Amino acid sequence: MDKYKVTVLRLGQARVMAETKEAADLKAQNLPESEIVWLSETDGLSGKYLVTFVELEKD
Repeated sequence: MDKYKVTVLRLGQARVMAETKEAADLKAQNLPESEIVWLSETDGLSGKYLVTFVELEKD
């Protein structure tokens, strides 16, 4: 059996108050995880994580 390194992302949504899109971006990058609504299969995702890259590991 082969060994693979898999890169995954977890998608979520949050609401922030800000004067500009740039300020909202900065606020969102510093949010605690408890303020993020994590998306799942019930939101239309194919699983808990989005697989973005699969690479065969060489021994």
